[in-house]
Amino acid sequence: MTPMASAACAVVAFFSGALNSVAGGGSFLLFPAILAAGVAPVDANVATTIALWPASIASTFAYRRELGAEKQLALMFGVVSILGGLAGAKLLLATTDARFVRVVPWMLLGATTLFAIGPKFTKKLGGGSKTWARLSAALAFQVLVAGYGGYFGGGMGILMLASFTLLGIQSIHEANALKSLLGVLINGAAACAFFAAGRGDLRSTWPIVVMAVGGGYLGARTARRIDASRVRTTTVALAWGTTVAVCATFWHR
Repeated sequence: MTPMASAACAVVAFFSGALNSVAGGGSFLLFPAILAAGVAPVDANVATTIALWPASIASTFAYRRELGAEKQLALMFGVVSILGGLAGAKLLLATTDARFVRVVPWMLLGATTLFAIGPKFTKKLGGGSKTWARLSAALAFQVLVAGYGGYFGGGMGILMLASFTLLGIQSIHEANALKSLLGVLINGAAACAFFAAGRGDLRSTWPIVVMAVGGGYLGARTARRIDASRVRTTTVALAWGTTVAVCATFWHR
């Protein structure tokens, strides 16, 4: 990655970190940007995960007050998130660039569609309660979400929010706080697997990481004063644009 490309990706990373904390969908911006900088598909996905991991930590710190309301859920969901994130990362490391190129367009299309219809989906689910049946189903679902997050991760947040809705979490700030924490654990487990395999290079990605952290913290700090629906609408439009561009590029290879 050239210095100019690295600087451009760092700017995108700032907004990606902020979007993740306010409305979600930051990976829809950062992954295509790193890909456009000439990084191989699997390595671009690895770099996106590593960059947004510290940003999620910053967002979680900013939401630390809201996390206190869901300590038990955070513990139970945290364990399965780590296991699922590791499994997804291992699967990604076993995937060749050629195979990943064939899979990514479909994953982006699915994730973007899910991200776009997410609010309507969660609203139809309605409020729930923490019965053992619902809790067991939510934990099993979280394993799948975490595996998907370790492998790719686009739209992962909206899947978790849907699960939290079934458990009766009404406050969007509490839901975002729990989502941010679990994102830290999923991406953290995946990042550890990437570093252990020698696929994470902080020497070339540190500007992206720093800017993503700044965006994640500032985004979470201002989330309560921002109309998240408007930010989300913009993010959906950008996500569709980048998805179409990536699909067109990959399908013409």
